[in-house]
Amino acid sequence: MILLYDKKYACPNCKSNFTTKKPLSSKLRVEKVESDNHKIYKGVNPYHYEINICPHCGYAFGENANKRLNIQKTEKIIQYLLNIKDFTRLAGERTHEDGLRTLKLGLYIAQLIEEPYYVKAGLSLKIAWLYREQGNIEGEMSYLNQSYDNYKKCYINEDFEAIGYKRYFMLYTLAELSRRLNYYEDAKRWYAELFAERNVPRITMNAARDLWIEFKEERKSTVHFETQKGA
Repeated sequence: MILLYDKKYACPNCKSNFTTKKPLSSKLRVEKVESDNHKIYKGVNPYHYEINICPHCGYAFGENANKRLNIQKTEKIIQYLLNIKDFTRLAGERTHEDGLRTLKLGLYIAQLIEEPYYVKAGLSLKIAWLYREQGNIEGEMSYLNQSYDNYKKCYINEDFEAIGYKRYFMLYTLAELSRRLNYYEDAKRWYAELFAERNVPRITMNAARDLWIEFKEERKSTVHFETQKGA
């Protein structure tokens, strides 16, 4: 069964044309969707192919990346490109480790050339998901935190609606990430803003209410236990 196809790109850095593997959307099989929108796939995992790696120079970029690099941005990534090794095989079929590596390379480049916060937030979140799939809690929490920080900056500083993000989606994401990170006061704020928002899909609102109630109950139980323990 063919699960991957060849897609052509032009490298934003060296301008070379190249072909890389991408998963066929019609062949993707979702087994489960978690509360932070992490899709668990059966078979090929599209997160492994999120980032394109130019086989000629090693430049890493995603679909939402800035396709035009000025001289200042190019200068920032020269040293990075000189140190990249073994990138030619990443245009083919990828393992889970390849997926992690390419997403990290994409995030590193996005940070170097100061891509918008929403780009860095999305990449950080996908890295966290791959760590979760590995059972690596420390890695997951580290990148969830980076994603949360970038989504906050996006919410405050960027016109996220212009790129297709709904306000309720941003609020739900901020609430969910702060809940997973156990940032109670932050979660309280974002859930309150979400619950006050109009035109939120019923399924999203119901899920958010359930998650917030569960989080509050867990918080009460933890505080009660710690109070008894310290008595």
